[in-house]
Amino acid sequence: MLIADNGSTDDTWESIQELTRSNQNVSGFRMAKNFGFENAIEAVLRESDAEVTIVMASDLQDHPRYLKILLAQFELGAEHVYQVVENRLEELTQGFSTH
Repeated sequence: MLIADNGSTDDTWESIQELTRSNQNVSGFRMAKNFGFENAIEAVLRESDAEVTIVMASDLQDHPRYLKILLAQFELGAEHVYQVVENRLEELTQGFSTH
C-alpha cells in the first residue's frame, strides 16, 4: 500500500510514518505541497510498481468495502476497473465498469 500525503498541514504525515513502521507492506509518499487531487494521483501512479493500483481518497467518499468488487473484476480479466457513483447523498447507488 502506498499512501500519499498531498501537502497536509495536520499530523497526516506522522500517521503515515507510524503505519510504515508497523507494517512492511505500507509505504509513504510525501508531496512538498498540495498539488491537487489529480496531481497527487499521478505522482502515486508514477511511484507505484504494483501489479494492481487502486486510488482512493482519504475522506472515504469511496468506501473500502468496494475493494473486493473492484479486485474481483480485475481477477476476472479486466485491465481497468472503475466505479461510478450515481448519488452520494443516498446509500450510494453504485455501478461498476470494466475494460
